[in-house]
Amino acid sequence: METINQSLYIGTPKRGIDLFCNVGINGRHKFRMHAESFVGPFIHDLHALIHGGHVRRMIVPGTSSMTNAILQNSMVRQENGDVRIDTGSSRIYQGAHYDHGSVPDPSEIPLWAHIYECSGIPELNRSWRITKIESSGRYTFVSGIPEEIDVSAWNHQDGRVTLRFFGNITTYHDYVQPFRNVTPTVGVGVKPVSIRDFQLERTIDDKLSLGANSISTLVTDQEKSVFNVSRAFTNNTGEDVVIMELGLHCPFDSNSFRIRTPNLFARDVLDAPTHLPNGKTLTLDYECLFELENFNQNTEEHGSNGGFLARFANALRMSAIQDRRIYPEAHLLVMGFGGGMSNTDTGQSVRRSSPGWEYGIRLGESSRYVSMTDQQLSPDATVETPYNSGGIRHGHGDGELVHHGMVIDDEVTYDDASNSVKFSLARVFENRGSIPITVKEVGLYGQASTSTGATSVPGLMARRALHPDDHFTIQAGEMKKVSYTIKMIA
Repeated sequence: METINQSLYIGTPKRGIDLFCNVGINGRHKFRMHAESFVGPFIHDLHALIHGGHVRRMIVPGTSSMTNAILQNSMVRQENGDVRIDTGSSRIYQGAHYDHGSVPDPSEIPLWAHIYECSGIPELNRSWRITKIESSGRYTFVSGIPEEIDVSAWNHQDGRVTLRFFGNITTYHDYVQPFRNVTPTVGVGVKPVSIRDFQLERTIDDKLSLGANSISTLVTDQEKSVFNVSRAFTNNTGEDVVIMELGLHCPFDSNSFRIRTPNLFARDVLDAPTHLPNGKTLTLDYECLFELENFNQNTEEHGSNGGFLARFANALRMSAIQDRRIYPEAHLLVMGFGGGMSNTDTGQSVRRSSPGWEYGIRLGESSRYVSMTDQQLSPDATVETPYNSGGIRHGHGDGELVHHGMVIDDEVTYDDASNSVKFSLARVFENRGSIPITVKEVGLYGQASTSTGATSVPGLMARRALHPDDHFTIQAGEMKKVSYTIKMIA
């Protein structure tokens, strides 16, 4: 069976979602830069929103006593280069998602120990891969600490450690919904950006006076949509502060949740330090930009074009401004309805009134150029045109296609060599009619209702109009598989 592949990109200019950052001090603009893009937890959260089922997301176990374990006694370098860390407790490994608090196996679940507030050996303030756990969690062995770092210089109780890992979230867990409470953050780390980052290397938010978080309304024209996430940081420490890294994160750390997601969504390391004098205020403003690829007014002349649309951008913005509990807004973007992202504590769920074929990948017969404000496939359809607004309908007759079930990857796939991560959606279309159908556009439909307690309705989230060279035909009696890959590059 032939597969037709389409792509959406995150972190690549004019090909999906991109990120820019504006920095100012005391009301004066200092610089604007193209951000190094979103990092791994963002695509995990986006995957969770689109998948609609119970998928792997960043997890922080337990209550506050379990996530701020003070590092104890000593660090010892082993013969194989790993470093043994004594946390003095197994509490950081306890939590409902492990069988009644049992210690996980790092060979089965990738685990990281995030060290912070370590002043004696500041080079240790970052995330380290856990290779082994002993004595019911007291001793953690991590890899990757360079030989030139003298771990024997460790001072008793100088620093803290938090466990992070990607794990499956199930219905009995309390958890923060994906992409919530998105907030700027600043730090002093200089480690190069990695797609696997899930915290700033060394945040200093707690040392600065934080202004209110602000998320702007969505501004849209035919080519792009944008909303801004902003926050002010005032230095009242009594001395100058040097800032080296910036980011967007979800800072949740509340005891009311057994599973927390204080995730990092974006991280940037500055080429040169930004000095924030005592008494001055730094303003960090991230532009979340959704821009169409190859935007033009003539698809046949200029080539295939498209990308995420304004409805998708607004759905992400709505998620970003929400906080902890589960509301129907959390179900925005769901394209597969693979289980419903709800839990037993709230009983919240979205009722779907539309048939399943209306969600996910759909096809159409119009090659009209894509506008950011398109609401349906075949946006130029009229009573005189030979095709339908909303694209090709599900059915067995001439001019219809059987829409088989949506398939969405249950996992995201990392490529460390290219510093990228991706997941794919796919659907098989079957022509049971007697005439061939030529496809000239591909779209993604997701749950579009934004009202509390509302019934789900489908809405167009992405559209790609095809150049004639990219048109494809599904013959009578033929099946073709159409896939969308969402790829993020850090």
